[in-house]
Amino acid sequence: MNIHAKPTKPEITTGPLPSSRKIYVTPEAAPDLRVPLREILLSPEAKEPNLPVYDTSGPYTDNDVAIDVNKGLPRTRQKWVLERGGVEEYDGRVIKPEDNGNVGASQPRQRPSTLSTGRFAASATRRSRSLSSPARASSPRR
Repeated sequence: MNIHAKPTKPEITTGPLPSSRKIYVTPEAAPDLRVPLREILLSPEAKEPNLPVYDTSGPYTDNDVAIDVNKGLPRTRQKWVLERGGVEEYDGRVIKPEDNGNVGASQPRQRPSTLSTGRFAASATRRSRSLSSPARASSPRR
């Protein structure tokens, strides 16, 4: 990377996927939850209803969402995660040059991330486990 070049906005693919549309369903048990589905549009000759499948594409395929990769994704589940318990919040830290592989003076300087600090939630039980715990040593990596 030329250190004198102006940073450019990363290009990402957004918008609808062909032959389908993004829809949301709201479970009766959780009226504040919107579950994303992809409705695959079948041809009229099929004489079948359109096929809804779970959609893991995130907001990038939703026409009603403005995407800004420099801001990141909104934390839509944060309140829900904190309410269900078992987690603790902590403050993030500023990203250091060595986090991006910049360890020496010969490395080009990268602009700091706008996502470097904030409030985060981590599992309270996972953080309190000892590294020498037998359960930890024998359990598979997650």
